[in-house]
Amino acid sequence: MWKAKWNSMKLLHPETNKTWRISVEGNNITTQLENRTPKTIEAKYPNEKAVQLIMTQLRKGFIYSNPDADIWEPCFHTYLNRIYPGFLPIAANINRNDFYVFRAVGQFEDEVIFHFNSFGKHLDSYHLGKDRLTYRAKLLDDGRIVLNSTYSPYNRMIIEIFYPNGERIEEIQEGELLDTFKDTDDHADTFNDFKISYIGYDDPYNRGIFKIEDIKSNMLVVEFFNEFIGKNAFCAFSSNKLIVHTDNGVLSLYNIP
Repeated sequence: MWKAKWNSMKLLHPETNKTWRISVEGNNITTQLENRTPKTIEAKYPNEKAVQLIMTQLRKGFIYSNPDADIWEPCFHTYLNRIYPGFLPIAANINRNDFYVFRAVGQFEDEVIFHFNSFGKHLDSYHLGKDRLTYRAKLLDDGRIVLNSTYSPYNRMIIEIFYPNGERIEEIQEGELLDTFKDTDDHADTFNDFKISYIGYDDPYNRGIFKIEDIKSNMLVVEFFNEFIGKNAFCAFSSNKLIVHTDNGVLSLYNIP
């Protein structure tokens, strides 16, 4: 996010239409809400402090949206909520523009599925109930979602299928969908000739590192950072976006070729 060529950001609150701006120049950070007087502070580690200030605004409901961002640059950031971040499944499909992300509430009081379109608009939420955790998810072409989950009363791994239209879920006992998650990697995905991988958390810079590789040539295309990661993140491609779901509760979208 904070590259030398990009040292400013504007956030928008979709309900109030208020704007909040931040810019970094050297050790100075300047913020401005609407047309109020700008405030400037000096920070020893300006980028880290800037990310903290941005997170505060994201938690208040502000979003970052830049549809014209360059390829492999973030075009959207939004905050989901403070809930259990252990696993961060993304149900996406390279033949569809929409996608789903999963988060467990508190100490497994509920599991919530958030449905978004490719512009980052929140379309719906679904509640799957308590004492469960989904490890992996896949969105099928027809809109059904296959889940690899545990349900604590039985303490066993199960494969389920969720029907968003009917809001019902059922366990799969047999059939080819049982092998949906064979040889899958939650921290990597492919799209056309590209592969994305989450390398890991980059200390002491407080950011997650991703790399994009050309599958045919096995060459590095680009390496980029996401500062909204505590330690872990999942990533996946839809038909026209790269999706990053972070343990700090931030959903980020990136433009792809």
